[in-house]
Amino acid sequence: MSQQSWGLIYRLSGIVLLLAIMGLVLQVQYVGWMTIMVTAVISGLTCLLAYKRKSDGGDTIDFGVMLDTRAAASSKAAQAGAAGTVATELLVVGVVQCIGASGIGKKLNAYFVLNPWRVKGGAVQEIDLTIRLPKPVSQSEYDRFALNLAADDLIAEVKITDLAAGNGNDSSTAQLVEIVSIGVVDSELSSLASQKHLPVELELDGQPVRFAIDEEEGIYAGTIQWLGNPIRLYLDTDDSRQTRLFAKDAKVLLANTHAWDTKLREKLAGLLVEENRDLLNPEDRDKPTEAILARLSLNDIHVMEEGVLTFNFSQDNVFPDKEISIFGDLEQGLEEAELY
Repeated sequence: MSQQSWGLIYRLSGIVLLLAIMGLVLQVQYVGWMTIMVTAVISGLTCLLAYKRKSDGGDTIDFGVMLDTRAAASSKAAQAGAAGTVATELLVVGVVQCIGASGIGKKLNAYFVLNPWRVKGGAVQEIDLTIRLPKPVSQSEYDRFALNLAADDLIAEVKITDLAAGNGNDSSTAQLVEIVSIGVVDSELSSLASQKHLPVELELDGQPVRFAIDEEEGIYAGTIQWLGNPIRLYLDTDDSRQTRLFAKDAKVLLANTHAWDTKLREKLAGLLVEENRDLLNPEDRDKPTEAILARLSLNDIHVMEEGVLTFNFSQDNVFPDKEISIFGDLEQGLEEAELY
């Protein structure tokens, strides 16, 4: 018989013994004294036998061991559950590239990006590590947080958890535990950070173009020719290694400048509808559309991720105190021109 079977016999014998004792105490009718005594003796012997051992040398039911085994199993289960919820904390050192937040009001989800960075004592990683704060913050809390990390090429040591690869394995994410130190000295990280902002030379439309970080925009910019006129071309990155990716989209745009310029002029003409006439400079309100369009010239182009484009125009005070932009992308074409 198994250990479980003897355990059942032990419990049943105990119940019968208890009933027999109750019969003696209460002097139950119709049950002879001898019957009750015999039942009590048999039940007691059976209970004792079940507790100790089978008569044929079988298994011993040691309830102390059983309880210890159950306790050990519970402890292991608890440890296993904890292992799945307690993430490893790591010390990371890196160059702060940008600080940002999403949301409004008192529930801003703040984050900052390190690149390059390393797990302390490990190899350098030259991909973005986006570290999010563990809980939403207010606008004032975010402003103080951003101010602490705002210096150029600042190196910070932080404690993080939940380190994971981002989309496409070209970035990583983590959650902040603690900012350990700001202004850390790391010559290797500093050298890599400075190289990221060096000027680069790219070939566009058959001509070499020098791109450098624009002080106002904080991204790479160069001067190109658009139908014979010089304009500024902005590549939406401050990392020299990524400029070639944006330049590929710029090449697609510049390969067909005449067609793009025709479409841009059509969108600009859409601004000169009747409801916008009051926004024109009074001297221009009675002038023909072509005369007004001739004074609107393309000033710069921004090339952003996934072929998104922004065209900004100089407008010679045609629309006082207004800016003119046309948005679009390489695949879908242009949206309507906007005054703002």
